Amino acid sequence: MEGFPILTVVTFFPIVGAVILLFIDKENHPALRTVALMFSLGEFILSLPLFFLFENSTHQMQFQEVLPW
Repeated sequence: MEGFPILTVVTFFPIVGAVILLFIDKENHPALRTVALMFSLGEFILSLPLFFLFENSTHQMQFQEVLPW
């Protein structure tokens, strides 16, 4: 996962889903539920590497993103 901004994607992916939900008619319940479920499942799948690649044997920071300001 070196070079892939996993923390940024996991943080902002739900916001993208929420913005898309804003544009769906509130009376269209099946579409709202489907889109919400797809973004929830996508968020879960995107977060799996954080769980499986976490190393318990170290006290150092993991999954950090360093960007120049």
